[in-house]
Amino acid sequence: MGQVLQDANLAQLRTIQVDMQALDSVAEAVVAQVRRYYPDLQVPPASVWRWLETGGIDRWAVLADYRGFSSPQDLLRVAGDLALLVSAAASQVPAGWVFEDGYTEHLFGGRAGVALAVLNMMRSGSFSADPADPLRVDAHALIRLDVEEVASGLRLDHDVFPGWAEALTAHLHRFGEAVGMRPDVFEADEAARPGNLLVQIGNRNARGEIAIDEVFARVAESFAPLWPGGAGVGDIILGDVWRADQPLGPAMIPFHLPALEMTNSLIEPFAWSGLNVSGFSELPAPSDAAHALLLQDHGVIRVISDQVPPDPVTGMIEVRMVTSSLWSRLADRVREKLAAPEEVLPNACVLEGSRMAAVPVAQENPEGFQKLAKIMNPGSVFWLPFGA
Repeated sequence: MGQVLQDANLAQLRTIQVDMQALDSVAEAVVAQVRRYYPDLQVPPASVWRWLETGGIDRWAVLADYRGFSSPQDLLRVAGDLALLVSAAASQVPAGWVFEDGYTEHLFGGRAGVALAVLNMMRSGSFSADPADPLRVDAHALIRLDVEEVASGLRLDHDVFPGWAEALTAHLHRFGEAVGMRPDVFEADEAARPGNLLVQIGNRNARGEIAIDEVFARVAESFAPLWPGGAGVGDIILGDVWRADQPLGPAMIPFHLPALEMTNSLIEPFAWSGLNVSGFSELPAPSDAAHALLLQDHGVIRVISDQVPPDPVTGMIEVRMVTSSLWSRLADRVREKLAAPEEVLPNACVLEGSRMAAVPVAQENPEGFQKLAKIMNPGSVFWLPFGA
């Protein structure tokens, strides 16, 4: 991705301009969030578990204490089921939709609201093929989900948000199919479950060391059929990979944002089961609309509206590439300002700080967010967590 910054500085990109001097302002905003919420620098990874702690309640801890686990592998399997499903389900969410949380009786919208709704459905056994064990996700149960069950779980009014339950149900079916089609990855004890991926990885690392980049590679490859619409090779879906025109660089540009989010959400389950996770610097940087808006809000990037290329995919690739490239430099500046080495503040944790800085900007400027989302997801593929 380094070539992207060089191209931007040379004004070779067609849709975006970059002011590197302004990146320091973004770093200060991220540092302010970290110092406010994590003054000891014990920042957790950006993951679905943060959504499940919304409102100050660790809902996973409550459920885990209630269920109990027979072994570290049992914990890995259940936590992996939940993390992977929530990450997949929390894709595009219509503005205005909210979910009433049973723990707090508060209303939560956006992706956090979807995460809470999915957790509630899992607790009731909606995704389980075993009535005696509701807290699990089985491929066959996902494939059998119907639209009304999903709408009920979201407490959704079809008339207010038409089409969303249908789109999400189809997406969950595809998730179940992706798991079911790979028994070599997801099947154990005659059950096809997403969490079996974690158990398999853990069992193959007898020393208790997990290289997170290897986990990412397994996630990106195994779940690629879940993310259609980008580039492919023959009938093979590559996921969040897009074909670029020159002079942007290589023909295939990989972003793998959904795979990155899934992978980051597996860090804590591995740690809870006693495994050490390393290799965070090898993961891709985020390329989402919220971080693009954060950069735009501080004047780091500027979309040249009158020069948007006729091919919308080119505009999407340029903005996402520059966002990803700049985030990598942002992470280094944040660590420098906090005097925190990468061992103390790895990228997954810096990402939580930048997420905390980015989300309020998107909430305060929904119009700006939608404009960027339209550029960054021109085909409105459902699995990208932003779209117009």
